[in-house]
Amino acid sequence: MKPREPLGLRLQVFWALFRRDLGMVFRHPAIYLIVGLVWLALAWFSHNFLFSLDKLGVSVAADPVRIPYLVSVMLIALYLAVASGMSLAQERENRTLEVFFYGPVTPAARVLSLFLRDASVFLVCAASFLVLAFVAGGFTRLFPGSYTLRSVGLSVCLVWPTLGLSLLASAAVRRTRTAVILVVGVFLVFAALQAAGILLAALPAEGLSLAALVARGSLMALLRVLEWLSPLGYLAHVNDAILASSPFQTAAVLAAAAGYTALMLALATLVLARREKGA
Repeated sequence: MKPREPLGLRLQVFWALFRRDLGMVFRHPAIYLIVGLVWLALAWFSHNFLFSLDKLGVSVAADPVRIPYLVSVMLIALYLAVASGMSLAQERENRTLEVFFYGPVTPAARVLSLFLRDASVFLVCAASFLVLAFVAGGFTRLFPGSYTLRSVGLSVCLVWPTLGLSLLASAAVRRTRTAVILVVGVFLVFAALQAAGILLAALPAEGLSLAALVARGSLMALLRVLEWLSPLGYLAHVNDAILASSPFQTAAVLAAAAGYTALMLALATLVLARREKGA
């Protein structure tokens, strides 16, 4: 059994890992390419969204750029989910994890350093979107409103659970390709469940038999529970909290997202430790 290193040494190693991982992200052109593509998608989506409002005859809209910027946040979250899902599996394939664990690196330190790396990358990307929004506002006179600022700020409720779940998937498999397929598959299932919930809620109760009403109610209750297990569900909860302007509801969603993330990171650490012991 490897002796337990002093806390000071473990913190130094963790900080060195985090700085190394973050530096590697920003030294690679991939992140700049992704952010540039998202900027282009954001400009295209904003143009079409505002054109649609004009075509519908909507002359006054509260915070009209909020939805385009939420879409950009979701795109970055999707990219980071795939990147996190690849991380541990890729290091296992390259046998980098074995080298780490021979030294003063614990599974918990490795999982947490990767989570903080991707969470920090998201904060930088979100800040760049806001800068772009204010620069564009100088030309269009459509500056981000309070709803947009709160939506981007609270989008961590989507990103934290997404990264936690992706790291758990990455810790559970040995191949990078398998990890990507697993992460994308899980999120597609959650997206399908969320879409099913929206469709069920839109079904009119009139004309349905008693059995159909009971089945519909049961499925909707199950889907409401599953919403708290899906990272995508937290985006809907954040949106509800912002529209309600309720600090208590906002704090509850933040606490739930943080708790979910902590659970996913703990499970990822446990799975990683057991797989490395059995390797």
